[in-house]
Amino acid sequence: MSWTKQLKSAIAHLNPNEARQDSERPLRIGLQAATELSYFHMESFLAPDNLSAGRRIEVERVLGRVAPELGAVPAKPHPYDIEIHSEGAGSPAGSFLFSFSRPEDTVRQILDAKPDFALALARNVAPFRRPAIGRIVHTVARENALF
Repeated sequence: MSWTKQLKSAIAHLNPNEARQDSERPLRIGLQAATELSYFHMESFLAPDNLSAGRRIEVERVLGRVAPELGAVPAKPHPYDIEIHSEGAGSPAGSFLFSFSRPEDTVRQILDAKPDFALALARNVAPFRRPAIGRIVHTVARENALF
């Protein structure tokens, strides 16, 4: 089967219910930092001040601290889908480094490595919304251009 027929077949089988399920999928993001100030910066980026009180509560349910006590050894296994660590907090396998100077790079790296979580991230965490939507629009536009 040619690649255009495969692509047409894949698009014909897109299921809006699957997209809804992906966006509503449970999501847990674990943060690991060496200092309270590092936690503050990561949490402030992921749950900015401009969120309503209700929305902030929803985002805080998604976020968690991998090691609740500074300097504590995190328990294994972690109940997190995605882990983000600050500089100086070690570099756990599969974890993403939070760039304080360019946090959007962290967002891009996570979306690159975890595309299955793009809709859930866009729905739950504001800084992921525009980049995830931009990727989806770009993908659909590219697929439409093939026809």
